[in-house]
Amino acid sequence: MRSVQSVGAAWFLCVGLVLADDTPQPGPKPKDTLPAADFKLTAGEFAKEFRKDAKAAREKYKGKIVELNSTVSSAALGYEGKNSYVGVETPDPAVKFGNPEVMCLSNDPEFFAQFGRGQTARIKGKVGPGGSLMSCEVVEKGADTRILVSSETLAKDFTADPEKALAKYERKTLVVSGKISAIKPYPGLKVKYLELTGDDKMVIECRYSEPNVVEKYQVGQTVKVYGAIATSGKGVINIALCYPLAK
Repeated sequence: MRSVQSVGAAWFLCVGLVLADDTPQPGPKPKDTLPAADFKLTAGEFAKEFRKDAKAAREKYKGKIVELNSTVSSAALGYEGKNSYVGVETPDPAVKFGNPEVMCLSNDPEFFAQFGRGQTARIKGKVGPGGSLMSCEVVEKGADTRILVSSETLAKDFTADPEKALAKYERKTLVVSGKISAIKPYPGLKVKYLELTGDDKMVIECRYSEPNVVEKYQVGQTVKVYGAIATSGKGVINIALCYPLAK
């Protein structure tokens, strides 16, 4: 079986415009509290303004409500599960890697989980000092690109036809449900990861962005995780980085 490139980490790492000042604070979930947008443009247009002249862009958009027409490039739960973010961009066929990305932040820890990589979306938020959008709300979402699958089905697909399974699942956002079959430490470390039930030839490894999350789980418990396949090999499919989902 050929290995999947390590795309999981790339999919979840921030490479956009986030600064420390833009970190959202935990609080009640937002419920469409923002006023109408002062500016409507694409994520690429917005990001390029900050790349071209960050000072001028900060002055132009300071405190303004901006609505971005965009494509989701990344999404993640925030530190300690208190908030979350979605990275958005405007894909440019001429750019092979490194489209300008804008971070859309929310104090709702479940905000990120509704999006999949490559999904179109219109998102609005208040512009923070670093060029990120704060207190974000969804204006409109395109077709769902996430793949919702059980750990058993995922394993059976790879056992039956590895190449076909790679074509189906590679570089996709997965929401995987399954029963914990084992909780194991990383080799040489105390922190642990989960194994979910697969079939008789394949198991699913879930490696969390916050390893301490594993401590609250027990073997036999059913969990749901958000992530992407990082690697696959004989007998193992590795999903990383994983984020726990409550529902």
